[in-house]
Amino acid sequence: MTETDQHGCHFVGYFSKEKRSVMNFNVSCILIMPTYQRKGYGQYLIDFSYLLTRHEHKIGTPEKPLSALGLLGYQRYWDYTILKHFGLKMDEKHESINDISMKTGMTPDDIIATLQRNNMLIFSNGQYVLHINKRDIKLKMAKFDSKNNLKIDSKNLIWTPPTDTTHLDSI
Repeated sequence: MTETDQHGCHFVGYFSKEKRSVMNFNVSCILIMPTYQRKGYGQYLIDFSYLLTRHEHKIGTPEKPLSALGLLGYQRYWDYTILKHFGLKMDEKHESINDISMKTGMTPDDIIATLQRNNMLIFSNGQYVLHINKRDIKLKMAKFDSKNNLKIDSKNLIWTPPTDTTHLDSI
């Protein structure tokens, strides 16, 4: 990824991923150059990796272990994604973790950890129950939206997912 100004194009960062990850990794590495950190480029690349994951009709997670900064970036992205999901679906009562996973591209483990971190999953009467507080979601979303985050318009994605060629290996 580059940033362009009056002096030309400047390398900002990149991400890499395996074409076919047996572990459902949608990112192997994300790098943002130090002078471009804290400008939203990491979130942009994370969002782009999940856009590709959803476009493939898959779910994914970053390759672990994450650096401390990487973990913070992913937790921020996951928080925003889950809050946005529930902000749009305030009236839906019955939705499984797997349903949310397919809609967001996130793994069930990442969704559960995000719900717990945001106090949206509680243990009651011997089972886990979603606890969705509309007011809290609106407040948290307003905080996210107040930042000038870079946004991806998924309608502009022109990309063909890799095709499965494993059947050709025996030829």
